[in-house]
Formats: sequence, structure tokens, C-alpha cells
Amino acid sequence: MHFALLTTGRAVFEPAVLDAGHQVTFVAPFDRVAGLRAQYPGRLVVATRSWDDEAALEEVEAQLPDDVDVVATIDEQAIWAAGWLRTHRSLPGQSQDQALGYTDKAVMLERLQAAGLPVAAFRIVTNDTQVEQAAHEVGGFPVVVKPVRGQGAVNTFPVRDRAHLDELRAQGVFSAAEADASGRFGASARLAALSDQGGFIVQRYIDMDGPGAREFWCDVHAFDGEVLLAPAGWYDTPPMTAGGRHRYWASLAPDDPEVTDVKKLAATAVQALGGATGVSHVEVLRDRHGALWVGEAAFRIGGGKWQAYSRQYGFDTPTVLTQLAAGQRPPIKDLTPCHPVLATLSLAPPAGTVTRIAPAEQIGALPGVVEVDLRLREGDPVPAPIGVVPMSGRIVWAPTGSGQDSIATEAQVLIDALRLEIAPDGTSGDRQ
Repeated sequence: MHFALLTTGRAVFEPAVLDAGHQVTFVAPFDRVAGLRAQYPGRLVVATRSWDDEAALEEVEAQLPDDVDVVATIDEQAIWAAGWLRTHRSLPGQSQDQALGYTDKAVMLERLQAAGLPVAAFRIVTNDTQVEQAAHEVGGFPVVVKPVRGQGAVNTFPVRDRAHLDELRAQGVFSAAEADASGRFGASARLAALSDQGGFIVQRYIDMDGPGAREFWCDVHAFDGEVLLAPAGWYDTPPMTAGGRHRYWASLAPDDPEVTDVKKLAATAVQALGGATGVSHVEVLRDRHGALWVGEAAFRIGGGKWQAYSRQYGFDTPTVLTQLAAGQRPPIKDLTPCHPVLATLSLAPPAGTVTRIAPAEQIGALPGVVEVDLRLREGDPVPAPIGVVPMSGRIVWAPTGSGQDSIATEAQVLIDALRLEIAPDGTSGDRQ
């Protein structure tokens, strides 16, 4: 088959498609074209100036070969563009309209709400002067502010009350854009300031302050409407409020009662949004009273999650993505996990220069550790995050239990074993 792969340079999907023997044409932002041509000589690489502009996509469509069978991507900023191209080429897969439901959060919430799913009340505003009125309309402060099209919790934050709103406005938070530390957002406006996006969302804050409150994730693998596999787990703390510190999450056993209802709700959300074939990453929140709420969904694998559950269930996620994109049913239904639970420690040290860190081989030899991906090197600066998504690496391990307290203890053991020291500008270094 002939794949048109929409990519920003994160080489997860591309090797699997090529290894499967498919013909590939790449579509990428202008600043990624030269690198792709050097990496894949002889392959056609089509440049785009925008993933979000229809005129730009018309230019792309005109340059694609006539025999393209599949349009695919795992880059969230290119999901709608892929849907647009499929619709205009009459190709199978997620349509332009279905992709809109995954990439426009206002449309997403409206569709989830229309399907009878529990979502927090929300309003769309055009500027920060309307936030207070919107807050009153959704039930009062606190509220969460988020972009209509965002990524990695970029420009997503709680507003506690009127005084906090005034403080945030004075700080210029609503007019601040996120820096493109990865260099992968040149054709996307997802890192733009809230004030530059033509509107943003004010949503009721779900009360997560309590011992029973928790945020869950679920990656729903579906084929032709059938759920084949739905790995699920929890975060140690909601990602939106986890900035500036190491965090961890767990991938639980398929029969763990804590995620039974989470997986059912996530699968229903995917059905409502039209994710019939592919992988959807769904966030589900359990409030302090035990009620479940659908947070958001994305038509992609969960960043940092798939590496763990691939090992847990013993399959290769990029290969499964390739099969799903090609309209082939992957053999992943009713898999028995080789690890009942896998946990992931995501490293998020403060900005500065790494002055000390244990070798990856030493960490990999610790009991229970199954994968180490360290992106911190002595003498190098700490990689900047994208929103609240850290880019410093992760450690995946098989914990001795599934309880949050025991996993927290083991996570701290790993943090201590790293012996990580960071020198902020003008200092000699601090232990992290």
C-alpha cells in the first residue's frame, strides 16, 4: 500500500510502515523537509506551511501521488490535516469531521455531552475579560482555562477566583505563547497564546481534592468499532497540576477493578467521537465524591504510556498502528499481560545544566526495571518541556504492587538512585 505519512519528525510510526514494505510519501513542515530527505533518500517529501489551513492542505493534496491508499499520522497537530486529506481523496479512515471532534475541544465536549457522557460544564470566550462571567455560568470559581486546540496542557491552567484571575491577567498569562522547545510545531498554532486563538474554553473545575480523587488514562485500540484492547491506568497527580516535578503513572492489569468503569466510559467516548479504527487516548477523572467524568480524548497513542503497555502485553505498538492504518485487524484481542502492573517514572528536573547523573546501565540493573530512556547528559542543559510534558526521559519498572503508596515509595528509590544534580544558572548545583 502507498502511505502518505504526516510527520513532524518524531520517528515512531515511520520505521514500522517502511519495515512492513509499504510505499511511503512524507508530508512535513518546511523546516523538517531537508532532514527527512536526508534520512529517507529517494522518498517523496511534500512540504506544508500549515496543518490547520485549508489552502495549505490543498497545495499538499495537489502534490500527493494519485495512488496514495492511506493517510496516517500519530502527531496530534496533524490529525485534522490527515482527516481533511482523507475526505478530499475519498480514502478510508477518520474523516475531516470526525477529526474535528478530536482536535477542537469545544466540538469534542459538545459531542460527548450530546451522547449523554459526563463532561464538566463549559463556555467559549473570545478574550480574558469574559472569563469571570463564563465562570459564573458554569457554576462559579474555580474554573479551568484551556485552548480550543491545544497539546500537552499548553496554556491550560486553573483560575481559583476573581483575585487570581486579575493576577494572571497582570502577569500576561493570556497573551503568552509557549516556546517550541521541540522544533516540531512550525506548521501549527497549538503553542500560540490564548488571546491569539480566536477563542478559548472556560470549564468548570472538577474537584480532585480528596483521597478518592484520581485522574485515569486509557488507550482504546479499536478496529471497525470493536474494542480490541484498552490498556488503562492512573497518574500520581493530574498532569495539569504536575508541572515542575518528577511524576509517575501506572498501567494496570486488564481485570483491575479500579479501571473497569474507566475503560467502559472511555470506549463509549471513542464511539461518540467516531474513533472506529485506530487508537484513542482518553483522560477520565474521578472526583472526590467518586463520580467519573470524561476529560478529553485524542486520536493518538498516549505519550509515555504506550512504551509501558507494549512491554506489559508483549506487542509492538508501531506495528499495530501500521496495521490499523492499513485496515488490517491486529492480533491484540484478549492478550494476557506478562506484568500485572508496570509503572513509569517521568523525569522533570528544573531548568539548568546537568552536573551529575547515574549511568543508564546502572539504573537498568536495578530490581524490576525493564526500560530506561534517559535524555539527560552531564554538561548538557535540561531539555525544555512542552507545556507540562517533560522531555527528560523515563524509567519503566514492574512494581511490587498496584497501590499508589507502594509505587510512590519505589519511584522515590529510583529518583534517589539517579543521583541527579542540576546547576541552575549561577549556582553550583542541587540534588534532584
